[in-house]
Amino acid sequence: MKRYRLTNEIIQCDNIILHRIQRISDGALGGFIASEKNLDQFSNAWIYDNAHVYGDAHVSGNASISGNAHVYGDAHVSGSPRVYGDAHVFGDARVYRDARVYRDAWVYGNARVYGDAYVSGDAWVYGDAHVSGNASIFEDAHVSGDARVYRDACVFGDAWIYGDAHVSGNACVYGNACVYGNAHVSGDARVYGGACIRENARVFEDARVYGDAHVSGNAVIKFSTNITPIYIFGLAWSITIGLDVIQIGCEFHSANQWASFSDDEISAMDPGALKFWKTNRDILLRMSKNFRISET
Repeated sequence: MKRYRLTNEIIQCDNIILHRIQRISDGALGGFIASEKNLDQFSNAWIYDNAHVYGDAHVSGNASISGNAHVYGDAHVSGSPRVYGDAHVFGDARVYRDARVYRDAWVYGNARVYGDAYVSGDAWVYGDAHVSGNASIFEDAHVSGDARVYRDACVFGDAWIYGDAHVSGNACVYGNACVYGNAHVSGDARVYGGACIRENARVFEDARVYGDAHVSGNAVIKFSTNITPIYIFGLAWSITIGLDVIQIGCEFHSANQWASFSDDEISAMDPGALKFWKTNRDILLRMSKNFRISET
């Protein structure tokens, strides 16, 4: 038996006529749909307020669409998720299980948001990105490409996660930070400020990467926040030496990477970098080695 009907109250959205729905059992009015294919007649899903569902979009299960939310294109919302506020879910996006998309967030393309994850604020999740587990994406964050954000990870501020990057565990990426390529950030790591993690780099455990630091290649950053790094000032660039890592200016790499860089690779970092590195290389690598010994 059908549980709702289309009323004669209509509006137009994207040149499509939408009808307000009414529950048959108690006469309660709902939101707007283009046709019965947009809202399953035989589940508990419901569209409230002024929410719009149209195109080939489909809402089913125990899903709730409310506020001024829009679900359209070929998007599917199923399970027990909530889409509300001024959120948009469109394209071939899928929102399911107990996920939430709200405020002004957009989920689109082939993106997937599921589990207990939520996307809010002005955040965008798109491309083939997946957000799952208890992950949270909010403020002006962007997650795209084939990126994965999962478990209890959070991405917020103006942070960007894209490519094949993964952010997981209890890790947080925020500020203007970016993680891309095949980079992974996990554990209790924090990446923030204008820092960028890229290529095959791994940042995990209690690592903190921030400011204008760049971590790339096959670098592995895992030192704990309870280890006080060595700071050197007064040279052409400030220097930080941590456990297995050296940051010179905005270049953040493992000690092994620094030791193996060619002259051409060093020169590409800055016009004055090669002269600086040749002058200070041996002492910095020795300090890094002694730092590792003192912390083990």
